[in-house]
Amino acid sequence: QMAALLALVLAGSAGASAPGMRSDMRIGFIGVGTLSEAIVRGVCSLDAGSRPAAITLSPRGAKRSQALAADLAHAGVSVAASNQDVVSASDVVFLCVLPQQAEEVLSSLDFDDRRHVLVSCVSTSRAESLTAWARLPSTRVMRAMPLPAVSERRGATALWPGHHAQGVVALFDALGEAVQCDSEQELLALTATTSLMGQLYDQLAAAQGWLEATGVQPNRARRYLTALYAGALANAAADGDAAAAAPGAPGSGADVGLAVFEQLVAEQTPGGINEQVICRMRDAGASQALHDGLDTVHARLTGASRPPSSSAARSRN
Repeated sequence: QMAALLALVLAGSAGASAPGMRSDMRIGFIGVGTLSEAIVRGVCSLDAGSRPAAITLSPRGAKRSQALAADLAHAGVSVAASNQDVVSASDVVFLCVLPQQAEEVLSSLDFDDRRHVLVSCVSTSRAESLTAWARLPSTRVMRAMPLPAVSERRGATALWPGHHAQGVVALFDALGEAVQCDSEQELLALTATTSLMGQLYDQLAAAQGWLEATGVQPNRARRYLTALYAGALANAAADGDAAAAAPGAPGSGADVGLAVFEQLVAEQTPGGINEQVICRMRDAGASQALHDGLDTVHARLTGASRPPSSSAARSRN
């Protein structure tokens, strides 16, 4: 419930159709885990005329695949006998296996470079490697980083490149919002910030624990904190949209780098309780710890030998 609510605030209302997505498109999934299931459920919740013609699941994760196909057979979901059968039945193939499995899986498959588009949801496999393993031209390989909230059509999905597979872009737009990156480096930077979800939940859990220790009922504490954070995010989203649309804002608003969050921080009442906690957290090094955490995740995603320095965080602490 919390993930769906927060994603709703960030992505806005999702429609039930997918303009721009071919209705005859056939999609397949190699590796059926939590993320694949989220995408499939989100796609199957679209209007019948907007869904792909067929959705084929691999036998990897057989128990989940069979259960998903049984639940969504009415939407054209089925389980193939092998990974190659998934490829043969699909135009767009989503790779959702563990990073250490990607090379072995792709190297064993035969793709048609005139038909297939490979969409990798594997966080650490670079496009150059995916292209070599699948023996596909670079114009037939995409990387996408969807989040579980796509199951509710509320998730933001960073992807790159998007210009040669607009049907895939349209699909993720229908599942919330497709964020087309200018480079693989930008994709990886955005992907690193998805690691903040767990930290957010941990912060909420700590706040709920504190409320319970003061005598607040657990369910009341949970509901209050969910609404509190959702309201704050809605305020930030509204302020950002208004700033981007204001007269004199550069570009179309899509590339506007406005310091909305910093402005919201500056608006906190001097000497008030919000400023008190901000100062306490900064004095404890919370902002620097966040930047350092993102540095280590980014280094892991990019394969860098050492993370960059977070000088921006130090200047704010």
